[in-house]
Amino acid sequence: GVLPVENSAVGSVTQVYDLMAKHDFKIVQAKKLRIRHVLLARKGVRIEDLREISSHPHALAQCSEFLQAHPNARAVPASNTAAAAMALAKSDRTDAAVIASRECAALYGLDVLKEVVSDTTSNYTRFILISRKCEIYPDASKVSLMLSLPHRPGALADMLMCFAAAGVNLTKLESRPVLGTDFEFRFVFDLEASPRDPSVAELLAGLSADPSVERFVFLGGYAEH
Repeated sequence: GVLPVENSAVGSVTQVYDLMAKHDFKIVQAKKLRIRHVLLARKGVRIEDLREISSHPHALAQCSEFLQAHPNARAVPASNTAAAAMALAKSDRTDAAVIASRECAALYGLDVLKEVVSDTTSNYTRFILISRKCEIYPDASKVSLMLSLPHRPGALADMLMCFAAAGVNLTKLESRPVLGTDFEFRFVFDLEASPRDPSVAELLAGLSADPSVERFVFLGGYAEH
């Protein structure tokens, strides 16, 4: 499976972190891709005709300036950009468009109304490749963890000190609310570390056995390209 986890313009895809907490899968690789959004519509449609623009919510957020400049076209969320393009191609609408990739234009027979609709040309998304079982390849250089900590002062600070003492660089810290609790959170950590490094393995083993860590989940050790 392939899932987006973070965009350089609008931040994390928080739903994916919630799925990580709910389902047991492991990250086996990560990939950073440049995203180029274009505006697509059926043949003959003009931008001034538009009353609706559909796409994935994250894609809509990455194109907020364009949407604000065209207030007559309301933004409509879709399950993903390709699904939005396919649905439009199957319709007979002449007042709707989608934000998707240029490849979708050729795939579904749509016209490109505007080449660049993103807020920034430096638009990248990190994707994770997931597996049902843990697979760690020789080039693994990152580790992702999910932890639930006691709801007390200093719990997170103590955890950060563990990483610092092991000389591990923390590249991401994301908090997500724990459903069914009053303002308690689980934390996702990305570390620059090889799980094959003995000191890193010792750190992970210590965290998994630490009674003060309420829930420890090793999400994967992997390379990012």
